[in-house]
Amino acid sequence: MPRAARAAVDRRLLPGTVALALAAAALLLQLGGTLNHDSAWFLTATGRFLDGARLYSDIVELNPPLAFYLAVPPVAAARLLGVASADAFVVYVFALIAGSLALSRAIAGAPDRAMPASRRWIGVIALFALTWLPGAAFGQREHLIVVFGLPYLVLIALRASGRAVSPRLALLAGLAGGLAFSIKPPFLIVPVMLEIYLRLVRGRQGAFFRAETLALAAAVSAYALSIFVFTPEYVGFVVPLAGAVYGAYEAAPAAVLVRLETLLLPVAAAALVALRGRFAAPRFAEIFLAAGAAFFALYVAQMKGWQYQLYPATAMLMLCAGAMLTAAPARAADDRAPRAVALRTAGVPALLLLILAIDLGARGNYGNAMTNAMLPLVREHAARGGLAVFSMNLSWGFPLATYANADWPSRFPTLWPLPGILRGRADPNRDQAGLDRIERYVIDTTIDDLARRPPAVVIVDVREAKDYLGGRPFDYLAYFGRDPRFRALWSGYERVLARPEFHVYLRRPDGAE
Repeated sequence: MPRAARAAVDRRLLPGTVALALAAAALLLQLGGTLNHDSAWFLTATGRFLDGARLYSDIVELNPPLAFYLAVPPVAAARLLGVASADAFVVYVFALIAGSLALSRAIAGAPDRAMPASRRWIGVIALFALTWLPGAAFGQREHLIVVFGLPYLVLIALRASGRAVSPRLALLAGLAGGLAFSIKPPFLIVPVMLEIYLRLVRGRQGAFFRAETLALAAAVSAYALSIFVFTPEYVGFVVPLAGAVYGAYEAAPAAVLVRLETLLLPVAAAALVALRGRFAAPRFAEIFLAAGAAFFALYVAQMKGWQYQLYPATAMLMLCAGAMLTAAPARAADDRAPRAVALRTAGVPALLLLILAIDLGARGNYGNAMTNAMLPLVREHAARGGLAVFSMNLSWGFPLATYANADWPSRFPTLWPLPGILRGRADPNRDQAGLDRIERYVIDTTIDDLARRPPAVVIVDVREAKDYLGGRPFDYLAYFGRDPRFRALWSGYERVLARPEFHVYLRRPDGAE
C-alpha cells in the first residue's frame, strides 16, 4: 500500500486497538481485584432471594427491588457454572458495558471514512468512562445507571441535532433508559430535565411523544406496578422505616461539596460556552454537561458524600470533555487553518480529562481491610455456620461474607436502623413511641435471625468513636445483652481475637462449655 494510504488506515484502526486493550486490561484488573461491599451484598442477598427468601421481609434493604433483579443473571450463572459469584458479576457488568456501547454506536451511526481521526476517539473515552473511571464504584447502582442510560443520552443528543434515528433503536434506548433511571427512582429527574432541554432547543419539533419516551415511560410504569404487586412491603414497610431513621447517615455540607467535581462543572460549562462557536456539533457536550449537572444535584440531595454516588456526574464530565475534544472544529471565519483552531480549542477539554484522570488515580480501585484480615478465618469456619457482624458499616461484613461463601443469617445488610434510633432518642421532637416500635423490631429480628441460623463467626465493632452516631458511645453486646434471649445465645460464643477496632467470637461446638 502507498505510505499515505497505509498511514490513514492505521489512524482509523488505532482507536479500536486502544479500546480493546483498555477493555481487556480493565477486565483483568477487576477479576483480580476485590468487589465493593455494596455489590457484594446484593450478590449474597440475591442468592438468598433465589433460595426463597422474601424481599423486604426476610431481606430488609433500602433500595427498591430492581437492584436485586439485575443481580439475578450473574448469581444464577455462577451457580450453574460453579464459579464465584463476584467473578460472574464482573463479566456480566462488562457484557452490559459492551451492549451499551454497541447500542450507542448504532444510534450515533458508524464512523465513515471521511470522519476526522479525532472523532473516532470518543468511543475510547466512553469505554474508559465505563470501565476504568468507576474505580471502587465498579458495579455500584450508580455505575449501572450510567451503563444503561448512555444510549438514551446519545439519542437525545442526536434529537437535539435534528438527526433522524431508527424507531427500533430509539425503542431500545428508551427501554434501557427506563431500566437505568428506575434503579434509583429519584434519578428519573434526569430524563425529565433532558426532555425540557430538547423542547427548548428544538421547539415544537422536540415532541414529547416519541418511541424512546413512550418506551421509557412504559418500562418505568411496569416496574412501579410490579413493586405494588410483588413487593408491597417495600412501600408499606421499608420506605416509612427509612424515612424515620435513615437521616442519621447525612454528612455535613462541607463533606459533600468539597469535591473536585464541584469546581469542574462550572469550568466545563464555561469552556463549552467559550468554544461553542468553534464546534461543528456541540449537542453531545451539552447533553453530557446537562446530565452531569442533574447527577451532581442528585448526589448533593442525598447528603451522604459517598464517592460512588458522585460517579455519574464524574462520568458525564469526562464524556463532555471528550465530546469537546473530539468534535470536528468549525471552519474558521478568517484565513486561519482548521488545524490551528483544533489545537486552540482542545486545550480546556484536554485539561478536564487530565484532571479527571488524576482524580481517578487518587480514588483507585476498591480495597477492604476487614476482608483482607479475616477472610482465612471466616472461610475456615464457614462450613459449620455463617458470619454475623455487629456494625453499622456495610464494609465490615461485605465483601467478606461473599468471598468466604459464608451464610449471612441477618435480614439486614448492616444494623442500619440503629443510628437513627439512638440519635432520635436525644431529640425531644421525635416520635419516641415510633422509635420504640422500630427498636423493638430491630432487637427481635436480630435475635431471631441469630437463633434460627447461628453463625460460626461473629465480628463486633468495639471502636469508641463509631460512625454515624455523632460521637455517642455505644456497646453492641451491652445493648443487645439487655434481652435474656440474646444472653442465652451469646453464652455459646467465646472471644478468639481482640483488636483495637473489633473483637472476633467463635461459636463453641454444640454441648461445649
